[in-house]
Amino acid sequence: MPGYHAVTFGSLVAELTTRATGSSFTDLVRAEIAEPLGIREFWFQVPAEERHRIAKSFPRITPFGVPLGDRVLRPIVPARAAKHRTRGMPEGPGA
Repeated sequence: MPGYHAVTFGSLVAELTTRATGSSFTDLVRAEIAEPLGIREFWFQVPAEERHRIAKSFPRITPFGVPLGDRVLRPIVPARAAKHRTRGMPEGPGA
């Protein structure tokens, strides 16, 4: 999958740094990057008291009245293959 590493790279880096230092990645970003540079509003995770500043994205579009979760989380699988789609998945897709 061409986009796989773009999706997983940040999680891998966060996990490695957390295990190596014993600090959360959020604390590391604040202590090792933001504070030394004197940047008050540089966050990995936006603090709860600042979340009101985050812009709302476009409204949810539901073509044909099908909810987004049903289109994204549950793959379209031919009936004859449906019994195999959850093999190797602890809870199955969309569970």
